[in-house]
Amino acid sequence: DLRGFSMEHAGPSARDLMGRVMSVSCANYPELMDTCFLVNAPWIFFAVFKGVKPLMSAHTVAKVKLVKLKRV
Repeated sequence: DLRGFSMEHAGPSARDLMGRVMSVSCANYPELMDTCFLVNAPWIFFAVFKGVKPLMSAHTVAKVKLVKLKRV
């Protein structure tokens, strides 16, 4: 759940760490993830995903689900 996430959380050190984690994961465990649910992601996630989606394989795109949940 990404509720409360802001760009303050995505500074250079966080981006560097995520890049390293993804690099190791992709190199060693390419099919480990079945589905990735990003719940309550801020609008920037939707914008970035829309931009990178054409560069991704259909197989990978199908694994990513951006979900907005309403508070009850």
